[in-house]
Amino acid sequence: MALINKKLGFGVAIHFNKKQLFNFTQWKQMGEWEYVLGLEPCNCYVGGRLDARNNGRLEYIGPGETRNFDLTIELLNGVEEIDQLITYINNLK
Repeated sequence: MALINKKLGFGVAIHFNKKQLFNFTQWKQMGEWEYVLGLEPCNCYVGGRLDARNNGRLEYIGPGETRNFDLTIELLNGVEEIDQLITYINNLK
């Protein structure tokens, strides 16, 4: 996932393993005088825990169980880094 402003020459990319975090949620809050954007790789759905439980999709971690997630946040500085990321993303297809 990437959020890029090529005109200003910066952006952010989030690299994550889709086998671990199989979903991606984008949300925004557009209140007066404030704007917030959330970009979240996740293993849940926007309907919440009750909806996931009712649909048999709620994941559980047992007592003493651990889970690891591979996640990298990359800050992009300049058009060259942005273009390299775009090339990388296009080659994933």
